[in-house]
Amino acid sequence: MLPDAAHERTRSGEDSEPMNQDFLLLSGTANPALAAAVAAELGVRPGLCVVGQFSDGETGVRLEESVRGSDGFLVQPASPPVNDRLIERLTLADACRRSAAARITVVVPYFGYARARPEISIAATHGLFVGEARAKLSYKAISDVFVTDSMAVDRPWPTLRIVSIAHLVATAIRRVLAGASLSDLRHDVSKTLEPTR
Repeated sequence: MLPDAAHERTRSGEDSEPMNQDFLLLSGTANPALAAAVAAELGVRPGLCVVGQFSDGETGVRLEESVRGSDGFLVQPASPPVNDRLIERLTLADACRRSAAARITVVVPYFGYARARPEISIAATHGLFVGEARAKLSYKAISDVFVTDSMAVDRPWPTLRIVSIAHLVATAIRRVLAGASLSDLRHDVSKTLEPTR
């Protein structure tokens, strides 16, 4: 059992009712805000779980609601510290498997940031701003930096524009639940993508 003082609860939206009892949307600690946005798009609340570490440093997960016989969707980007996020993702998947989930789908929105020095507006799929990335992207010739919210951005700056992928992920989850193909997903996503910040 995880000690109460050494864990993070990934809870939000506790008052809203699930849209469908046949699936549970869970989040690790990498970007719970993205999971909450995806849940809002689906009309559900994120599933309740506890993610933390045992006294020996080992990662532990406790599901606080049943996933038995249901689909489990795990939203966990590969943000720093990458190795810890991977172990957390695997531990979440293992907890769902041990709790008899019918199917487990892991949502891992991640793409490494290109380190080239740009001279114009920039768009990147994932905003992994490490090292000197912020300083380089604050270069005066750069008018806007567009990234998705697949990675949590802890210190936004004035030219940073964040575009939510919650609708896209929610649409993919709906298609998986319906047994539909994801190959033509880009044609079905009709919601306009507008920067949130």
